[in-house]
Formats: sequence, structure tokens, C-alpha cells
Amino acid sequence: DTEARFVEDKENAELALDLSGGWFDAGDVNKYVTFAESPVHLLLTAFEENSQAFTDDFNIPESGNGLPDIIDEIKVETDWLQKMQAQDGGV
Repeated sequence: DTEARFVEDKENAELALDLSGGWFDAGDVNKYVTFAESPVHLLLTAFEENSQAFTDDFNIPESGNGLPDIIDEIKVETDWLQKMQAQDGGV
């Protein structure tokens, strides 16, 4: 959502945030900060343990940019997590 509104003030456009990106949950179209840690950790561990298995040609939008596609995919989620971070430290 490029114009996500604050749940307690949905009509206030000044509070709208670009929260696009990230991964959808497997069972619905929601995204969860709390569930991001495990798959990010597992993907990073897989890359650390066998980086040669991950190339830059898995046919994702970021393929061919010089980074292994697994890193590109992790970046999609971690970039979204940064968007979710509020100025006060909350998410």
C-alpha cells in the first residue's frame, strides 16, 4: 500500500505512509512484522552455508543486477521492515 493510513485516523492523509513491499503471509494478503524474523534468518543462513547454490538468474524482477537473487528477496522484506519502523521506534 503506497498510502497506508493510520488505523485510528483513517481520514488524515498527512499520516499516510508508503508501506509497499515486503512479503504476504501464506494464508492471506496481510503482512506481519513479527513473522519476518524466521524466514529472513533461514534464508540468510542458507546463503551463508551454501552461497554457490544461489545465482542471479532465478527470474525474479531483480534478476541480473549482480546480486544473488536470494539476497534480492531478503532485501524486499528488510526494506519493508524499515518502512514499518516509526520515528518513535515502534512498528
